[in-house]
Amino acid sequence: MHSRFKNNVKMPKKSYLLINFFLLFCGLASAQEIAIELGTNQLALNEPFTISLVLRNAELESYSAFPDVPGFDRAGTSTSSSTQWVNGRMSREMRLVQSYLPREQGSFRLRPFRIKVNGEYVDSDGTTLTVGPPRQPNARQPNRPGRSLFDDLFGVEEDETIDYREVEDNAFLGVTVDKKEVFVGEGFTITVAFYIPEKDPQVFAFYDLNNQLTKIIQQLKPENCWEENFQIYEVKRQDVVMEGERYGQYKLYQARYYPLNVEPVKFPGLELQMIKYKLAQRRSFFGPSRQESYKTFSSQPLEVRVKDLPPHPLKEQLAVGDYQLKETVSSKEVQTGESFSYNMSIVGQGNIAAITAPQVEQSRNLTIYEPNESINTRKTGNTVIGVKQFSYYAIPNEPGEYALRDYFRWIYFNPRTARYDTLRPTVRVAAIGASRKNESIMATDPGAFYDKMNATSNDLDSLTGLSSLRWLVNGLIFLMFAVVVYLLVRK
Repeated sequence: MHSRFKNNVKMPKKSYLLINFFLLFCGLASAQEIAIELGTNQLALNEPFTISLVLRNAELESYSAFPDVPGFDRAGTSTSSSTQWVNGRMSREMRLVQSYLPREQGSFRLRPFRIKVNGEYVDSDGTTLTVGPPRQPNARQPNRPGRSLFDDLFGVEEDETIDYREVEDNAFLGVTVDKKEVFVGEGFTITVAFYIPEKDPQVFAFYDLNNQLTKIIQQLKPENCWEENFQIYEVKRQDVVMEGERYGQYKLYQARYYPLNVEPVKFPGLELQMIKYKLAQRRSFFGPSRQESYKTFSSQPLEVRVKDLPPHPLKEQLAVGDYQLKETVSSKEVQTGESFSYNMSIVGQGNIAAITAPQVEQSRNLTIYEPNESINTRKTGNTVIGVKQFSYYAIPNEPGEYALRDYFRWIYFNPRTARYDTLRPTVRVAAIGASRKNESIMATDPGAFYDKMNATSNDLDSLTGLSSLRWLVNGLIFLMFAVVVYLLVRK
């Protein structure tokens, strides 16, 4: 074996390059496969359960966190790799193994989960784990637990332990708002994110993120605000620059809040627990290069001041935001008595859901019906923009030109200018033809009282026919009075 090794070293350079090219070609030609393998589901209390990420003929570039297992604690990760030749083809396999140790005996359900590997999701159906009593170790143990068979091959002594060191970091949990002071009804955006400096070693992973986020959101949500959640479904890295330094930003939660009163909006300090890996100082060739530990990050409390709106008789009913008017009309010339449609769209930045219908001035010359409403919003950057549309139908009853600004107006408060403003239409509609005002009046339902007038006689009825009824009632009253007097005298 030793002589062969020497011969290989003396191989001509051309042959060596040819073989390397052949190996590379075979490796690329092999089918890539990524899978999740679960360890045995029948365990003793002192035995680990494992979840393995298996990559065949593929390089591990990135992966998301392994799931949490109910009733188990994480016990670190390990990696291994192997290469095989089958029928002249090279097959490579790499395993990333996450170990878990049971906390107690019982039955535990690992729900279906997915891990994102190299940008693609790999799914697992989960399993049910049964943990029994501790198992007695065998009297004869040729290999020390946790010791790799390769340790003997590469000369690692039996009593040699791996030394792990915790590296310094400048990562932090940040809670920020885009405005420190707003008017009532004016929106501001809050962002919760984890930041890692670009120059720091990448030694962090998220831990039990779903449960932690649920708790964080419950702590954050103020009672005196309307919320528009940005719905972050996947935590991704974004490169940002703060105070001249580059960071990797991982957004966890983002929402737009609209205060409903003048009370300050207060956010408490938050906590986020992260997995932080300790790095091995000296290890065996195939030994784990890092060890799991935990670190908790905290944020500072935050407060947003809220100012009242300036005096206005309708300030409790008016929308707040930066808006414009977009309008369309079905026709700018119609016949009297015929309808036309008018769409009045309020477009801009603000609490679109709180926009109420414009004020409408009714007239006998122009009949305007109640509008249909539609709303469309979009979250972009740190704000919410959208449109609320009011679709009206109107019928002119008199010929002439109708300036719709005389019939529609929408008042709002603009926090950018700190003033109230009014949006009015610019559209004009011309009506041609004969007057339909009288037809409009006749078409109006006068009510049931007037419907019965023509069917009712206007002759006066005599009241003499009621005299017998009057005598009967008086007789009954007198009889009751006599009975009462008799009973009183008898007592």
